[in-house]
This record gives sequence, C-alpha cells and structure tokens, in this order.
Amino acid sequence: MSRLYIMGNESQLIAHKRVVDTLQGIQFIVPEDGYDPLDSSAVDGIVLLDIEEKPYWIGAAYQAGIPVLATHPIYRRLTTNDIAKREQQWPHLSIISHGRNTVFSRNLARSQSNMDPSAYFMIDLDLDSCDELLSRTEYVDQAMLGLCDLLLYTWGPVDLLYSRMRNFFHSGPSADTTTAMLRMRNGVEGLLRVCDFPSHQPNLRVRSYMGDDLLDVNSIWSFELDDLVGYYRNFHDTVNGTAQPLLALNQVGESYRLLNWMQKSARSDTLLSF
Repeated sequence: MSRLYIMGNESQLIAHKRVVDTLQGIQFIVPEDGYDPLDSSAVDGIVLLDIEEKPYWIGAAYQAGIPVLATHPIYRRLTTNDIAKREQQWPHLSIISHGRNTVFSRNLARSQSNMDPSAYFMIDLDLDSCDELLSRTEYVDQAMLGLCDLLLYTWGPVDLLYSRMRNFFHSGPSADTTTAMLRMRNGVEGLLRVCDFPSHQPNLRVRSYMGDDLLDVNSIWSFELDDLVGYYRNFHDTVNGTAQPLLALNQVGESYRLLNWMQKSARSDTLLSF
C-alpha cells in the first residue's frame, strides 16, 4: 500500500480521488487527516497539485527522503543554472504534464510521425485564468510549460525563436497573449499562440502542414482519466522502488529553458538562438 499525502484545491482532490479509487494499492491522505506530510513512517509519497508552496514542499520532501508527484510549475522562476542544479538535487521528483504521457500527446506524436517531416505547424491555446484558484502567474506558467512539453515532444529541439508577450485583459507580470515564431533544429518552422481571456474555454488546436497534407486536431486542455491513471500507477511503482519517474525534471528541463527564452526574447524584442 502506498500512502500518498495530497495537497490541492477541493475540486482537484475530488477528481484525483476518483482516479485513485480505480487503482489498487494506493491510499490518499488529505491535510484534514492530521498526518505530518514529512513523516516518512506515515507517508510514502507526496502529491502536490495546484498549490503555490510547491518549491518549499519539494525541497522539504527531498530532505525527508519522500518521493513527490507534482504538477507544473515546480519552481516560480528557474534560470538555466537553477535547472541544472535542481535536476541533480531532485531525483525524487515526478512531474504531471498536459503535454507528455497523455492520450492527446501520444496521438498527436503518432499522427505527426505519419506525415513527417512537416513544413509548418501552428499551435493555439485558449485559456481563462479567472476560473482557476492558482495565481495568474502560476496558472499561466503551468499552461505554457505543458505546451512546451508538447512542442518539444512532437517536433524536437528549438533552434531559433522570436516571441512577443502582451497584457490586454489583466494586470500583473503574466502575459495575456504570447506569440512565438519558432524554427526547430530539424528545419521545421512553426507558430505558437496563447491567449488568456475571460470566458475562454480551455482549448488547444494544433495544425501541421506538409505539401497537400493537413493535420488539424482539437482538444480540451485538461487531463483525461487514463492520463492520471498512468501517472499514478507509475508513481506507486516509483514509491515502491520498482520504476523510475514517468516524467522527471531532467526530461522536461528543456521546457523550463524554452519558457525562459520566450520571456527573454519578449523582454528584449530580439531573435534568440536557443
């Protein structure tokens, strides 16, 4: 039995408990149960969903020797040096991402490989941060990092990028709109657009072009049941020492670097080599 201490908002706790109830060998412990999450004799793993204290809990769990499963972002602002350092410091960390190890990401990669190499792609993500309990910065970063995971998983490393970020609908440090023009290392070019607007439904649209072929797919920007089942099964096995994290920081470090470079390009209004 894996005893997992879970932290998140009420709707997430309900949804994730529904997932875990379909699995054997996992018991959820919520904060109201009175357990000390850093007591390794009472807790086998910690699940950190959309909470703002993630950096503290990840570090504290590492000191206590307790594995962690967490959503993006796992740190408020990571520089390239920070990422390399954290990759070494946090081998106990598993990450849940919308852009990797999901039904949509696997289907997209499979469909893309059937028409590879594409000449051009477009990715559009609509969001409404007002519907979320996270701060706007945390929510937008989470969406952008998941999108970077999907982009890199499907088309590979980035070579050049130029991005613009603007605030039209909200105040604060997080952009309402992001537009990034990309050239991948394999020569494919693409356009990424994100818009955070009140009343938007969370929706992702991906179009990929090659000759006369067009791949055009839409998806609600949320986890399916099978996505979370896969992550929890893997985390259960990781806690018991029979598996490695399905998605570790060293596998998504490039996504944090890519987001940093998008923000840097937007601040400097400069074309950057990644």
